[in-house]
Amino acid sequence: MPKRFFTFWNPTKSRDLAEPFPAPEPFPEPEPFFPEPEPLPEPEPLPEPIEVTDLEPVQPIAEPPETSYIAGPIVQPESHTLLLLFAEDFFRGHAEVQITLNDQPVFAKPHHITARRDRMEQEVITIRGAWETPPDVGITYANDLWHGTDETDRNLFFYGGAYDGFKISIEHKFFRNGTIHFVPEIA
Repeated sequence: MPKRFFTFWNPTKSRDLAEPFPAPEPFPEPEPFFPEPEPLPEPEPLPEPIEVTDLEPVQPIAEPPETSYIAGPIVQPESHTLLLLFAEDFFRGHAEVQITLNDQPVFAKPHHITARRDRMEQEVITIRGAWETPPDVGITYANDLWHGTDETDRNLFFYGGAYDGFKISIEHKFFRNGTIHFVPEIA
């Protein structure tokens, strides 16, 4: 086996270390991260105001149209008002109601009732129209849900309402999907 030799460095015997190390070069001065902004030019003076003496008042193009609350009958100044009162038992979503007047849907898609029966709330749906006689009102409940208990049951409650101030005394509890029809009485 070949012999190995180890050499240890001894600083007292080293000629290379007799001279001190040269001092390091100083670091250059750092340049600024953002350059100095250039001064803004002096703003130009504003022009002299113009005097306007012959202005005519602006005339409206047309009066805004009356708001229509339902698709079907046109709202007129002598319109009739139908108020319907609803509440729900909420469970995994709101109860949805579709209302028809003379077999014409009031909403493009079913309306979500958000008034909660357990909080003693009622939601008022106001429908205005120019019917010659009280319309046939249809109320449809179509998203019933029941999971075996009163707490896991979605229901819709119709509490009547009014037609031109006359009370609608018909009430209905929708415990499952279904439709009712009635014609408000004026008495």
